Amino acid sequence: MTLPWTILPMLGLLIGLTASSAGAADFDPSQVFTQIQRIEWEVLLLYAHGNRKPEMIAPVPVKAELRPRHVWQKTYLILIKLNILRAKHGLPRILPNGLEPVLKLDPALVLEQTQRILTELTILKGRLGITRSIEEPPAARGKRPIDNYNQLHAISLHLDALIGEDIDPSHVFGESMRLFEDASTLLDRLHLPDTAFPPARLADATSHDAQAAAMAVLGEIQRIQADLGLQRTDFSPFLAIPNPRPADIFNLVGLALADLQTVKAALGVEQITPPHRMTRGKTQAHVQQLLGWVARKLSLIQTLRQGGAP
Repeated sequence: MTLPWTILPMLGLLIGLTASSAGAADFDPSQVFTQIQRIEWEVLLLYAHGNRKPEMIAPVPVKAELRPRHVWQKTYLILIKLNILRAKHGLPRILPNGLEPVLKLDPALVLEQTQRILTELTILKGRLGITRSIEEPPAARGKRPIDNYNQLHAISLHLDALIGEDIDPSHVFGESMRLFEDASTLLDRLHLPDTAFPPARLADATSHDAQAAAMAVLGEIQRIQADLGLQRTDFSPFLAIPNPRPADIFNLVGLALADLQTVKAALGVEQITPPHRMTRGKTQAHVQQLLGWVARKLSLIQTLRQGGAP
């Protein structure tokens, strides 16, 4: 018997709840990778809508020691793109879920995110009249968080192809506003006066300028992490991209958001980062200026010591 597409998401949720109850020790990056393979195969089915053949997309993998929190944040960016795809088909957007700041993200939370993505894909397929199903992918072995991140990035590029356009500076600006809000929250938590002001907007700013601004934000976050005695991540491999595009800045902003959550958690901030804002008409100059402003806000946090807040 074929189940109607309307109840499949509920079944997926029940499966997710059952899996989550097993405990965090049951989950590892290889299990997440298997779920990500399912996501990729489901996305490839979307090409069938409009009789399109799947595009051959094989991005150069990044080599970095990422952690589950970075993979979780990448899944959030995937959900944003699914929202863009929904809007492309005349469907209302769904607010992506947020996450309470934690020092060390439970890998089970990443698995939960993959289940949410699969549920959204099932709903989207149903709305588009796609009835084909995927086969169950083979169980992955020996995977690490960076493998999951790279595989999600390939899916992200497939979604760009389905949407018909790449991520643009407006989307990067909307995600950068989440950094802005978190930086403001931290200053308020530490009772520090917010004297930061935005840098001058470079009228002819390029993606390289936006990339530099994003790396400056990451640098400030890592400085604060060091003051708090938190583990840091080497993001230099992301600078090896010779000609960064807005999508690459989008990724850097996501990485910054992921690491800023550890700072919030260390300082006892439970406030969840506000959701992504859809904006219009923004340029690389707007992104460069906003990220520069975020870096200046974070630079005001100079009073921390290893082991905790002042």
